[in-house]
Amino acid sequence: MRALLEKVYSREGYVVRAASTVSEAEAMFDAEVWLLVLDYSLPDGTASDLLRTLLRGGEVLPPTFLLSADLDAVDELELSCFDAVRAKPCSIGDLRGIARHLMHERHRRRSGVRLSVDAQTSLLEADGEADESQG
Repeated sequence: MRALLEKVYSREGYVVRAASTVSEAEAMFDAEVWLLVLDYSLPDGTASDLLRTLLRGGEVLPPTFLLSADLDAVDELELSCFDAVRAKPCSIGDLRGIARHLMHERHRRRSGVRLSVDAQTSLLEADGEADESQG
């Protein structure tokens, strides 16, 4: 999955940094990261572990997109910490679209509007209201 994400996002023009563990991701995280795309289960922890570590270190997190093979295994409270959530496998179109929307989210955060993707309906939500026009 990591290789696919690297290929898809590189072709979209994004500079991609890839890590296969929580430790690697912690080591390469800096203010230049504009979007985190995370697999929930990593060999040395979870995506939630990474977010907790970064926040404890005083980092300001960019929008975060979580992928998981088993969303039912992820605590509902943990899911609420991510700006977008998608079950694997998902389409390349979804990967591209969610990244574009979350890059816009990075700018919207300054105005207090939060954007997310409902895992059940795939609708974008702004402040909890579904936006069906984004399909």
